[in-house]
Amino acid sequence: MRSMRRLSMLLLCTAAIAACQADPRIGQTEQNAAVCAPPPVLTFSVKLTSKMFINTIPAANCLSSSFRVVGPATVVGGLAGQAAFVAFCKASSFGENPPTDAAVVPLDARILSVGRATWKCQAGNAAPFGGSFVTGGSVGGPEPGGLVGIANAPGIRDNINANGTFGFVSSGHPNPLAEPSFQTFMLRTRPDIWDKTTAKIVCGVDGRGQPTSTITYTGTFSAFPSHKLFERSPAAAAAFKLLFNVPQKLFSNLWFLPAIPAP
Repeated sequence: MRSMRRLSMLLLCTAAIAACQADPRIGQTEQNAAVCAPPPVLTFSVKLTSKMFINTIPAANCLSSSFRVVGPATVVGGLAGQAAFVAFCKASSFGENPPTDAAVVPLDARILSVGRATWKCQAGNAAPFGGSFVTGGSVGGPEPGGLVGIANAPGIRDNINANGTFGFVSSGHPNPLAEPSFQTFMLRTRPDIWDKTTAKIVCGVDGRGQPTSTITYTGTFSAFPSHKLFERSPAAAAAFKLLFNVPQKLFSNLWFLPAIPAP
C-alpha cells in the first residue's frame, strides 16, 4: 500500500514538472501556471527634489538676530552695527515660497537638488533588489547684483541592495563675491545651508499577490532658510507629493551653521 502511494506521488510530481517545462505553444492549465510561475516582480522608482529658499523675514526676526550676531566682539558693533545688520536682513528677505519642484528660470529658491531611486520588489520578499540611487544634479539661485549662488554636488548614499536604505544631502552657499557681506558683521567658517533625507524601503504584497513597496523618510534641516522636499512616485509621475515643508527660524542661524552631514 505504501509503495502504491509513493508511486502515485512520484507520478504527480513528474507530471507537474513536465507541465512546467511543456512547450509554451501547447499551453498549460491555469492551475499549473500558478504553481510553476515564479513570484511576480515589479519595478518601482521615485524622484526627490529639494528646494531651500528664503521666505519673508519678519522685522522681529531681523531685530532678534541682530542681538545674536552684532556685539562687542563682532566686526561691526554698537547701534550702528545693529542698524546695518537689520537692513542687510531685510534686503535678504526674498519672499520665496516655491509651489512646485520645477526647475524654473530664474530659480525660485537658493538651492535645488535632485535624486532618483529605482528598485525591484518580489512578492514574498521584504528586501528590495536590483536598485540604485543616483544624483540628478543641483543648481543655485539668483542673488543680488546679478550673482548666482553655489550649489554643491548632492551627497548620495546608495545601500538599497544591501539593506533597503539610501541617503540624500542637498547643500550650497552664497556666491564668493557675496560672502563678504556676511563676514562684515561676524566671521563665519561654515557658509553652507543644507538638508538631509534618509529613506528606508520595505517590500510587501497586496491582496492579489502583487508586490508593493513602502518608503519611510526622515529629514534633517539647517535652521535657516526654509526647506521643501518633493517626491514624484514613480519618478516620471505627473503629480508630486510634498514630503517636508520646514519653515525657517532666525536669520542669525546663518552664522552658526553646522557642518554638512554625511548622507
